[in-house]
Amino acid sequence: MDEISSPSQQQLQQLPISTTTKTIKEKQLTLIPLIFLIYFEVAGKEPTVQAARPLYAILGFLIFPFIWSIPEALITAELSTAYPGNGGFVIWADRAFG
Repeated sequence: MDEISSPSQQQLQQLPISTTTKTIKEKQLTLIPLIFLIYFEVAGKEPTVQAARPLYAILGFLIFPFIWSIPEALITAELSTAYPGNGGFVIWADRAFG
């Protein structure tokens, strides 16, 4: 039977070694696209566009996330100062519901 032989030490030393590395720049998600991503995942798009013509739908999609996020940010800031500590929503829900 033929035996599969492993390469010798001398053969391994003769192999070329590449020292160049390729750096890939990772893209980061910024705040505004993140807001739109979260909103579009929660809200349906097609029924809105069908119900209110495309122009009104686009205007609503552009304006509504900012109107929604202002009270949300104020509520989060108020609860964070009232119940300090690491845990956020978990601490608030625990204090509210036990």
